[in-house]
Amino acid sequence: MPIRFEMRPTGGGGGGAYYRHIKSGYFQLTAGEEIEIVPATPLLVRREITIQADNPFSIRWVGSDLSLPVFENGFYSDGSDGGIGVLASSPTTQILSIWVRQDTEIDYNIGSEIEDDMPIPDLSIRPFISLDSNINKLPSFISSDSQVNYDDVDTYNRFWGTWTTTEGAVRAWQFDAFLPGKQYVFNITHNLYAYIGNDGISTSVIKEGTNIEILLCPRETMWMAISQVALFSNVLSSHIDIDNLEKWITNRCSVITVPDTGGAFNLTPTLSRYILLFKAEGSFLAPGLGLCRCSYTPNSTDPKQGGEFEITQFLPWEDW
Repeated sequence: MPIRFEMRPTGGGGGGAYYRHIKSGYFQLTAGEEIEIVPATPLLVRREITIQADNPFSIRWVGSDLSLPVFENGFYSDGSDGGIGVLASSPTTQILSIWVRQDTEIDYNIGSEIEDDMPIPDLSIRPFISLDSNINKLPSFISSDSQVNYDDVDTYNRFWGTWTTTEGAVRAWQFDAFLPGKQYVFNITHNLYAYIGNDGISTSVIKEGTNIEILLCPRETMWMAISQVALFSNVLSSHIDIDNLEKWITNRCSVITVPDTGGAFNLTPTLSRYILLFKAEGSFLAPGLGLCRCSYTPNSTDPKQGGEFEITQFLPWEDW
């Protein structure tokens, strides 16, 4: 659960805190580094601090030896700060957005303003489910030695076991380090061809004349799907059930398209929508609609821009 500190009344007479001034800014947190994000004030003030990030991070109040972890959606809010200084650290490189409201004039800086000198991090893209992630391991309530349900095991593996097999065969990618709201340019290609007949005619596995769909998926949608598989694995008893769940995911994504041969495309990730899927329609070699597995190569020329995805496998749904 995200840690939230609700605004509490301060001052005499039980009155609430009222803020007349606001300032916001951005910090780039480098993995493993701790920096001051909100300075202390010389006098007691009524101050509210709100911090938003894409991934979990930790904060530490100046003068404290212990850090406070912020989980899940990377959100922290303290409505009665009082003017104490705040430090932050993160296990991953990411952008931290900060808003400060105060009852007196704010005479200190909060990071960098996005329109001025905000540092733009090198773009980092990683598998949504990494190869060493615990999510690929069966939950204890499914894999209990005394009460193992092999149908549940099969269902769980059928869904999650296919999302990341190797770094070159990933069905869902996510923006890991990026600037929210910035437009990134990517390219997508594929070399999925087969040679048919005695003449060896080259035929594409992806149906000619169709589009490859690039899907930008909300974070909440993917985690809802994870919950469905974990809680209702006894209901998701066939490949068709799993296919329907994947369709449910794709129907909640924003979509842009490129021709079946591939090409360049633009994406603008946000703090709530940053997971990538690729959908296509197969030719007679693999008829149907379905998701693709891809590899990703970062942009070595300009690491602040997008790189290249290559479709390495096409997986049509059984009931499309």
